[in-house]
Amino acid sequence: MRLIQKNNTVVYLIFSFFFLTACEEKKQPHEYVAKVGNSILTYEGLENYLSQDKNEKKFKNEFIRQWIDEELLLLEAENNNFTNSKEYLSLLETAKKQIAGSILLEDYFKNNYSKPSDNELSSFYNAIKNNFLLTDNSYILNSMNFSNEQSAFEFRNSALQSSWKEAKVKYETDSFFVSQSDETFNLGYKISPLELSRTIKVMLPGEISLVVKKEPALFTVVQLVKIIEKNTVPEFNFVKNEIEEMYYFGKRKELLSEYLNQLYSKYKVELKKVDE
Repeated sequence: MRLIQKNNTVVYLIFSFFFLTACEEKKQPHEYVAKVGNSILTYEGLENYLSQDKNEKKFKNEFIRQWIDEELLLLEAENNNFTNSKEYLSLLETAKKQIAGSILLEDYFKNNYSKPSDNELSSFYNAIKNNFLLTDNSYILNSMNFSNEQSAFEFRNSALQSSWKEAKVKYETDSFFVSQSDETFNLGYKISPLELSRTIKVMLPGEISLVVKKEPALFTVVQLVKIIEKNTVPEFNFVKNEIEEMYYFGKRKELLSEYLNQLYSKYKVELKKVDE
């Protein structure tokens, strides 16, 4: 448990290190989203961070509040001299090492990992396909997500009157549109919230659901494309994303092992036996 807490602290420090480096500038711009003491969050900094997340509209206000909270805590920590403590400096040194190592590895993976072809992925899938034997019904779904319930209702009505495809094109430009997905593979027991899970389990292929509230400001409409029965193995195309992810992390593990072996030789590591 202590190890988990320590790792979480290091991760937090790594995030804070990058975040503060990106947001603090010698010359403060006239326009910014938020300011705490001498630290600022610029519009550009906010957009750059949120552009990495598909739920940009949903998380913007949450991110700003989190940034302010972190800056307040940092100021109070500085005022109480915690940033000069041995514990802080030790964790910061550890974080710097991990940051440097992470940047190095990402660069190495980028230059040495080759994206697999569909044939390579298919062969990889065939070798492990029994691992995908379903213990529960699974569902292939289309979904549209909105931050406003009325927009979700209007999209659903449009999809019923025309088609899902036509309505999707029309409502992807809606000001309350958050995200969408096409023919995603969903394990039955992982679908949430419970209301959505219950809705999908009584639908027929091609049917469009009612509007379901997933979170306080997130409303979804789904279309059931196909039901995949339990005790069967899903087709490759339905789990291609999962296969590609497994392939990627497997290759990363191999590359990491090879790279570390090279570094062991390069820097002549010596390891002496330690009494247990």
